[in-house]
Amino acid sequence: MGIDRRQLLGAVAVTGAAALAGCSERSDGGPATPTRPPPDTPGATEPQAGDDPPSNGPVKPQVSSTIATGLTVPWGIAFLKSGGALVSERDTARILFVGVSGEVRTIATLPGVQTGGANGGEGGLLGLALSPDEAELYAYLTTAQDNRVVAMGYDGQRLDSPRPILTGIPAALHHNGGRLAFGPDGYLYVSTGDAESADDAQDTGSLAGKVLRIIGTGKAAPGNPFGNPVWSYGHRNIEGLAFDAGGQLWATEFGEQAVDELNLVEKGRNYGWPATEGPSDDARFTNPSRHLADRRVLTGGYRGRAVVRVPRRVAGPVCVRGPARRKQHGQAARAVRRRLRAGADGRSGAGRLALGDHQQHRRPGDAGCG
Repeated sequence: MGIDRRQLLGAVAVTGAAALAGCSERSDGGPATPTRPPPDTPGATEPQAGDDPPSNGPVKPQVSSTIATGLTVPWGIAFLKSGGALVSERDTARILFVGVSGEVRTIATLPGVQTGGANGGEGGLLGLALSPDEAELYAYLTTAQDNRVVAMGYDGQRLDSPRPILTGIPAALHHNGGRLAFGPDGYLYVSTGDAESADDAQDTGSLAGKVLRIIGTGKAAPGNPFGNPVWSYGHRNIEGLAFDAGGQLWATEFGEQAVDELNLVEKGRNYGWPATEGPSDDARFTNPSRHLADRRVLTGGYRGRAVVRVPRRVAGPVCVRGPARRKQHGQAARAVRRRLRAGADGRSGAGRLALGDHQQHRRPGDAGCG
């Protein structure tokens, strides 16, 4: 059974915010252990009766508290063993330290980052990943020429100047990928988008539309299937990577229309884009583990403030760009705010949510923007 797009993406948004407040990383490098703040923690909420879903029902994540506000498109999070996290802001090129008590300070502003937020673009300062020993911070960013991975020495307080380790990843206004994750094998995994050139995703000699696997200097990791950085191919635009407790790599991938994918990423596999989207009976392609054929509307607060569910009648046409898009988004956002203030979802506290000023709305049959 397919997973609902809004359930998964909403859960990811809430979980990412809650993780900073409610997780501690084990010193042995194992998975983080969730914790619950005491009831008197500002912003903390106790579970309410009826909140727990049935065992076969959808997960209903809860925000335990708010750690920091006023961030500008927070995109990448790298958690520190000592507590807190390093956070990238896509459109300002800043890397922030966010402490568990709410402290926010800028530790670096990276030079030469090309952002597209003002034009509805998706490039900028994107994913972050700390090396296992936390001596190096890696970042994925967009420049005027390409997308690239840079490395910076980190002493716990300051970052060295960025040095490029992998360049020439195709860039465009949309479909830049950008997530980074260290695997249990010690290698760095990098997600890239097709940079609006879909056929490149099938070219194993291109870095576009791929998951890459590299060593800390940017060279291809040993054992890669094509003798270059490419680990898997046939991807459209992966913006989420995570390893599970068994060491398997999972990726969330934006679809073109209404079919998003959750893929188990394996060595040398072809995930089908652009020949197929979602499940296929073509033996050449690896089917997604789950696909999201959504029949409802997701509104994503790209300014990093909220992800909410919106009745279909609230949202207007999808993926309108330029001034018309901004007008449409403003109208939809105001409608959402009215519904939230009225407690439209029937739950107390709904009016506390605030939308940002740059949303994307998608409906079945509309051309995709992700």
